[in-house]
Amino acid sequence: MARVKLVKKRQVIDMTAMVDVAFLLLTFLILTAQPKETEILPVDVPSSIVSAGVPDDALIITVGDNGKATLRIKDKSIRKKTLEKMAAKYGILFKEKEKNSFEGMEVFGSPLNQINHLLSLTPIEMEKMKHAGIPTDSIGKMPSELFNWVIEARHTAKEIHFKELQVAIKADGNENYTHVKKIIDILQSQKINRFSLVTNLKTKL
Repeated sequence: MARVKLVKKRQVIDMTAMVDVAFLLLTFLILTAQPKETEILPVDVPSSIVSAGVPDDALIITVGDNGKATLRIKDKSIRKKTLEKMAAKYGILFKEKEKNSFEGMEVFGSPLNQINHLLSLTPIEMEKMKHAGIPTDSIGKMPSELFNWVIEARHTAKEIHFKELQVAIKADGNENYTHVKKIIDILQSQKINRFSLVTNLKTKL
């Protein structure tokens, strides 16, 4: 009796669905990815067991490197308008091109009279620049520059978006407390008694 020869069929796996899912995941990751925040004053924040987050549009004051202070103003329109108010208050002239360049700087940490020079630098030069920090000391009866930056940013937020701008302090865990206390005093002098402290979430072992 003759043996029946079985014909082996080549199996084909349809990968269309898997490719579609892969592209959907890739698109989702690209659209939801957040750019890395600029860190001109890197700090090692203390750990905490509190999981409450800081509002994304909060005004963040970073303190580190022996009392240096930087400021993050998330909203571009608030940032530009606040610079114009600060320029008028201190009698410093900024060209429209410089204002537009400053509008793209989410974080800054230089005295107001050095911002013109800062804006003239290339991105590479700016990255290498060592920022002096926003002055936190008052001069006579004149409040500090940081005081004025904060209060003008808050007023601008009310004018543009009709809402109160939340404030947060991001301090290095090893920073001298007197430097942090100075920032707290500046906020309290503006009757800001509720503000956030940026920390790392401590994981439970």
